[in-house]
Amino acid sequence: MTETQRNHDSRWHGWRDTPTYRSWRAMVVRCIYPTRSDYKWYSGKGVTVCAEWRHSFSRFLADMGSRPSLKHSLDRLDSGGRYSIENCRWATRSQQARNRRSRIPVKIVARIKAALAEPGRPSMRKLASRFGISPDTVRRIAQRAACGL
Repeated sequence: MTETQRNHDSRWHGWRDTPTYRSWRAMVVRCIYPTRSDYKWYSGKGVTVCAEWRHSFSRFLADMGSRPSLKHSLDRLDSGGRYSIENCRWATRSQQARNRRSRIPVKIVARIKAALAEPGRPSMRKLASRFGISPDTVRRIAQRAACGL
């Protein structure tokens, strides 16, 4: 697609001020501009946008349809995969939360809870270091354990 075709696509499709267009634009921008703060979480980790979508909002719209509501955003089924029709859906926050890479395995949470229950337990910072997670995450696990969760 030529630059002229790209400009025509983005100027004349009539969707420029819509949530669907803004979602598409944010996807493209976070994957192609290394100066953006969120680049490290996308292209910096190998996440790309398929050529059809990168250069054409109209193609993205034809594949994905309109954003169903403001509660929905673009989600990759395989969080390490590229943005493409095979790997994307419109999803709510709760749907996306179940698809996060950062979920801590149940066995690790159980081991942290057990360590927190021991007399003379290690500090949260030491536990975080031992399990490769942040002290804030250990703190949240401790708070949930204290509530019986």
